[in-house]
Amino acid sequence: MFRAGTFCAAFLLFLVQPLVGRWLLPVFGGTPAVWSTCLMFFQTTLFAGYLWAHVGGRWLLPRTQARGHTFLIVLAVATLFVWPLQAPTPDESLQQPQLWVLAWLLRTVGPAFVVLAATAPLLQRWWVGITNQPPYKLYALSNAGSLLALLSYPLWIEPLLALPVQASLWRTAYFGFAALVLVAGALAMRARETAALPPSFTPSWPQRVLWLSLSAAPSLLLVAVTNHITIDVASGPLLWVLPLGIYLFSFVLVFGPLASRGRSLFALLWVLCVLVLGINLFLAGKTGLWRQISVSLGLLLSGCLLCHGELVRLRPPATGLTSFYLWLSGGGALGGGLGALVAPLVLVGFFELQVAVLLVFGLMFVSHRQCAFDSKFRPRVPRVLFLGLGVGVPLMLATIWLGSTSRFKDAQVLWRQRGFFGLVQVTRFKDITALTHGRIRHGMQWNDPQKRREPTMYFARETAVGQALQNLKPNQPRRIVVLGLGAGTLATYARANDVFVFLEINPHMALAAQRHFSFLREAQGRVEVKVGDGRSLLRREGSGSVDALVLDAFSSDAVPTHLLTQEAFALYQRVLKPEGILVANVSNRHLAVERVVAGGAQRFGWTYKVFESASDPLRGSTLVRWVVAAAAESILDPLHLGTAQALRGEPLVWTDARSSVVSILR
Repeated sequence: MFRAGTFCAAFLLFLVQPLVGRWLLPVFGGTPAVWSTCLMFFQTTLFAGYLWAHVGGRWLLPRTQARGHTFLIVLAVATLFVWPLQAPTPDESLQQPQLWVLAWLLRTVGPAFVVLAATAPLLQRWWVGITNQPPYKLYALSNAGSLLALLSYPLWIEPLLALPVQASLWRTAYFGFAALVLVAGALAMRARETAALPPSFTPSWPQRVLWLSLSAAPSLLLVAVTNHITIDVASGPLLWVLPLGIYLFSFVLVFGPLASRGRSLFALLWVLCVLVLGINLFLAGKTGLWRQISVSLGLLLSGCLLCHGELVRLRPPATGLTSFYLWLSGGGALGGGLGALVAPLVLVGFFELQVAVLLVFGLMFVSHRQCAFDSKFRPRVPRVLFLGLGVGVPLMLATIWLGSTSRFKDAQVLWRQRGFFGLVQVTRFKDITALTHGRIRHGMQWNDPQKRREPTMYFARETAVGQALQNLKPNQPRRIVVLGLGAGTLATYARANDVFVFLEINPHMALAAQRHFSFLREAQGRVEVKVGDGRSLLRREGSGSVDALVLDAFSSDAVPTHLLTQEAFALYQRVLKPEGILVANVSNRHLAVERVVAGGAQRFGWTYKVFESASDPLRGSTLVRWVVAAAAESILDPLHLGTAQALRGEPLVWTDARSSVVSILR
């Protein structure tokens, strides 16, 4: 029963994390910061659960502890009835999205999560009271349950079940878990009254600081690696659970079969991954997708094994169990908070990955010094780490300098701002001024006054969107709605009586376009910029009021999946005029986005065509793929879009409840 309770608590604990993250993701345009904030919340509530287990086990009588935990279980069950999991609808004008996410999570799953978090250490402490045996194998079993939940969600649960069904099944399983724990607690309390508990263990403050630091560094590394691999692909359950699964897998290994073995191999893997990561950062994301992901995950695994391996060697006797777990969870919450809340406020770029690497190197050095003065901490840190310290640290510092400097040989950073929706930067070169979001350039304007009104990059005149907006209703006023602002380049196609409406979720992007580029100011027609989620703002458009709808809403190179679902296309069909057109930018290095756009168009009986334009540096145009769709082919013919390309792969339909980037990986 103890094993079953421990496993179920861990399984449900880590199953609900990607589930609620998936609920929240579309609300904020698919930004990876949603998952970072969720991670921080879960780590903080995990700490709250471990704090209750520690306080209850140390200062409360068994019966009082059992009654208190029973009350928490009843409260959690009641909360799940009052606040069932469902899609939230926050105010689009919200200024503090992190706080809104935290409040929503606290209200819906907070009490249930605290109970799940507290159950594993409580059961393990009760196990010690009954059997007087070490509980660390139960801890490994707990992490195995967590790992199984994380693997099950993107591979089986998400593809097979709609979100409301997932939430309903999880809630039902939680009720069964609550009944199991209540029975186990009653049995444990009865048995424990006749069992003598060994004397309590009180750790020293240096031990506590080491526990806290060695658990905070991998937690920060987890958040940083997750951001690193999701910001340029798509934020979703698969790319969330891979890093989190590796993080948990390291606990399973070091508290189970590996214990103190394999240390030199982990150190060698760590140093190699740091060196390759540094090279990738200098190449600014130009390396392949799988190389980026594999190196990042290898870095996370080796860093976690090193730090968590030290925790195994520093673990206390069984009587210090809840105190040990408390400081571990506190370090996890600290690392998550640094990555999700502090880093966006104090760092000008996404440098938390480099900071985490430097922190791991520092902790290994401190551990080595600890070994030198205390023989019980042997074996010493492998020598290869000091080779990595001499090369890896300067390399990480160099990448931080490169990403934060304002002046280069032929360029100057005019403006740089990091927020919840990513990093926006405006850089002035000799001939152009460029706008980048993450690692991807999203807009460009010529510095020459004679060429400033010339559309560039993905929006050049010879591209499909350029031809469509030039030839659409040449002698009539038009209402054009664009999801995604960029530098505002498409405003150059506005005529005197046109209305161009740009919907942009990132307020920093809107500031950059209005302050540092003249496309919006010099447009001939009327231009409106509205800040908020595209789907939420688009619902305010009247039925049949839009002549052309342009989809160009990408965070760095990531895809906002909620703009490509069947429900989104139903909204597009409602706001478009019968002769209106849909134009979608499907350029992506890693994902075949055109398959989903084609599937959505096909679902509503539209005609669609795929067009590709070559790069022309002299004219400022970039290689780009657009899908243009309309109710009939006769609507597309007068637009003179050029020669259509064959669709690569079969059309694919996504829904709000079911969508996965795995299905469109190139």
